[in-house]
Parts: sequence; structure tokens; C-alpha cells
Amino acid sequence: MSQTQNNRIVFTARLIQHSGIATPGVIDTNINLLITYN
Repeated sequence: MSQTQNNRIVFTARLIQHSGIATPGVIDTNINLLITYN
């Protein structure tokens, strides 16, 4: 697994844990932001 993929998984897991929101749209939006700003 690449470091980028791992970062996405960790970021998404933290997001879900923090917000309690696990809808696909929220995850997709935040992964897109992560890709954009990394």
C-alpha cells in the first residue's frame, strides 16, 4: 500500500471518528480535498 493511500485511509478514519458522519459524499469530498492539498 502506498503512503498516499495509507494517508487517505487514516484521514478518512479520523474524519469519521471526529464528526460521526460517514456518508459517502462526506468521505469523497474530504478525500478530494486531501488529494488537492497534498
